[in-house]
Amino acid sequence: MFRILCLALALSSCISDHQEDTLDIPLSPSREDLPKSTASQLVAVSKEDLNPEKVMAWQHFFKPDPDQRKRQQITKKISNSEKKPDLKLDEVLELARNQKSIGQLVKAETRYREVLRRHPEHLDALIELAQIYLLRSQVEKSFDYIVAAKRILADQEKPKKIDLFKYKYTLSLGLLQSHRKDEGHRILSELISDDPKFTHAYIALAGSYLEDHKLDMTEFIAKRGLDHLEDQPELLNILGIVASQRGQYRKAQSYYNQALEKSPHLVSALVNRANLSINKGQYKSAEIDLRNAIKHNPYHTNAYISQGILFKKMGRYTSAKVSLQTALDQNPENAFARYNLAVLMVDKFDDKNTALRLFYEVLQSNEQTAEIKELAKVQIQGLRDSRLSMESKNM
Repeated sequence: MFRILCLALALSSCISDHQEDTLDIPLSPSREDLPKSTASQLVAVSKEDLNPEKVMAWQHFFKPDPDQRKRQQITKKISNSEKKPDLKLDEVLELARNQKSIGQLVKAETRYREVLRRHPEHLDALIELAQIYLLRSQVEKSFDYIVAAKRILADQEKPKKIDLFKYKYTLSLGLLQSHRKDEGHRILSELISDDPKFTHAYIALAGSYLEDHKLDMTEFIAKRGLDHLEDQPELLNILGIVASQRGQYRKAQSYYNQALEKSPHLVSALVNRANLSINKGQYKSAEIDLRNAIKHNPYHTNAYISQGILFKKMGRYTSAKVSLQTALDQNPENAFARYNLAVLMVDKFDDKNTALRLFYEVLQSNEQTAEIKELAKVQIQGLRDSRLSMESKNM
């Protein structure tokens, strides 16, 4: 789901409308099943009341994506921290968080691991590292850290409310990505009940239903969120996706415009509006939106995928290849980037060997997206038939 989020951790992500030789970028990709026994044990967390008056402000831990000015400040802080020879534990954690906030996930992973080497039971590092693996579609790895966090909380006589809040939210995302959606939905609903203004829970919940093409439920949840969070841009963005999937393109454009009026740096809305422009053949407008999206967040995988699709339609094939390869470099598990790059290689570069390798890699991807894998199988069979035909003619 965009995909949940591209966050319910980042927390909304983008979705593109269906196009020739391209695929929708769902709000939350399907993931491998988590064993039921593991899921059940994880859900059985403390049932202490999470009354918002008793909970530390979640906004301190769940911050929106930084705008351009804030991103520059964070980048400067990262640069200064990286120059220091011996960072204290808290400084390493701050560096990891800063890197995570601007999408430097590989670097952030290294720093979180450093925190855990020094302090193996550092609860924040465990939960936040699990979130990084969820962002990178590495669900199995994420649950290693979610389980570790759960054990620490279970051993505490009275866990902090905010720690339970963060743990439950991260667990819910893992369950959604592991096809344990009922449990994930229940936890998110509990968090909304505890704090009706917890933005990210609405985004994750709506995104999950959107992934299953349950548009009425998606719309209901997003609008319920807007009742508590007036003009919340991520929820307006989701309503734009719903309208687009219903073929209500003017309405979708209006929602994206509203979202961007409230948050001009909201990358998911920029990408979604660009996808709408691509479908209408308004390539210049799409290019501007995607350029701005990448400027605001150079690590937004879906922005590069959409840019690759756009460049292909514009006949800029080398640029399209670069954009799609960048998306893959950022997220090697992204089956959509891999599939679109494979199609480009066979259609425009006549590189059937590379295309075949990429299509096979789509089949091996951890992203359990049936549609993309079926299309990859069709492409593989087509390339095989073509090769057999050529060999037959040469005999």
